[in-house]
Amino acid sequence: MEKKEKLICNKMPDTVRVLGKVFKIEAFKDGECEDADGMTRVDEQIINVREKPAIAYCQDTLLHETIHAIDETLFLKMTERQVSNLASVLLAVLKDNPEFTKWLLIPE
Repeated sequence: MEKKEKLICNKMPDTVRVLGKVFKIEAFKDGECEDADGMTRVDEQIINVREKPAIAYCQDTLLHETIHAIDETLFLKMTERQVSNLASVLLAVLKDNPEFTKWLLIPE
């Protein structure tokens, strides 16, 4: 019997708020949209992410899809490359600078 890898993406938040809209975060179901790692449906306010064993993968994908939600809500017309690059570098900046990230999250 093959041992299944533990998926830690299942600890993703349930929702993310983008400019006042609450997007539901859901993992893709088995066999669903197999050619995509993530998908954002702004009109339905749903973000789907493919579960993988690596937390960094899931974090990057969820941030990537959240940036798509921002892009589509504001009609920015970002390219897929711009979204991908912004998600990866923003996640790296936040992770590499925990004091900066903590400071950004101080409530007003």
